[in-house]
Amino acid sequence: MRIEGDIAALAAERALKEDIAEAIKILAQIKKRLDEGASQIEQFLEYDKELHLTIAQMTGNPAYMFILRAIHNNIHRFYDQFLPKREGVLLDNYRNHCKTIEAIEKKKPNDARKLAEYHVHQNYRIMTKKELLVW
Repeated sequence: MRIEGDIAALAAERALKEDIAEAIKILAQIKKRLDEGASQIEQFLEYDKELHLTIAQMTGNPAYMFILRAIHNNIHRFYDQFLPKREGVLLDNYRNHCKTIEAIEKKKPNDARKLAEYHVHQNYRIMTKKELLVW
């Protein structure tokens, strides 16, 4: 989905130091939940959602916040059915988020766009495989 890429690119152009600091705090929470294992999957997903919304907020465009909130509020109902909750999949997700935030922080909109689009493409590919939901 291209909109996530557009949002990340615009965030790279407009993000403030405070925005980056907030995103880094959220990444730390995501990593903590990942390290704690399967019992923390719901919290992992909530912080993941929060990170996406934080990136949208960096753009200063309320329409992007509205769109991403609608997407993430609705996609969560499909996670239990279609998202493999294997540690490797979630770790890759986390690493991609770290790279995206780094690109935003370094004011590299093209890199941020590519990383965000890759993230969405990978999740779509994984979810459409309908793999077993195991940690």
